[in-house]
Amino acid sequence: MMKKCAMLGIVFMLSFGMIGCGGETDTTASQEETAKVERGESTEVEQGVSVALNGVTTTEEDHWDELEEGKELLVLDVSITNHFTDDYEFNPYYFTLQANGKSMLVSDERPKDTETLNSYKVAPEETLNGIICFDVDKGTTEYRIFYTDADDMDIELTLD
Repeated sequence: MMKKCAMLGIVFMLSFGMIGCGGETDTTASQEETAKVERGESTEVEQGVSVALNGVTTTEEDHWDELEEGKELLVLDVSITNHFTDDYEFNPYYFTLQANGKSMLVSDERPKDTETLNSYKVAPEETLNGIICFDVDKGTTEYRIFYTDADDMDIELTLD
């Protein structure tokens, strides 16, 4: 319950901050600049960070048995590799999901007997592997997954 209250507080603060920015956002330009990565592939970079979508599954069993009726977890198996010469600050909230006309943040729910990725300092040439989860409506099959980091690297991970 405390986790949900904390998450609602964070979402409220982010929403309030976005309202304060004012104006409309032109999504056309950002979508044209978004790199696309298909399942099993990663971004091609010489200097920077590569992100790979290794697999996607769904489950109705969550660790705390708190998943709402009619919901399931979309579980992404991902890899993040740091090609910088300095440490890279990874944050799971760099991942967002668009489904059914909504943009969603990473869930704090997780499948039974698993751990999700947390914030982590990735050393140069180190690869971080793990899962990221989203609460989605049961049976939803159309998703768009985005990775946007603090340096505005913008990647769309495709399920095809």
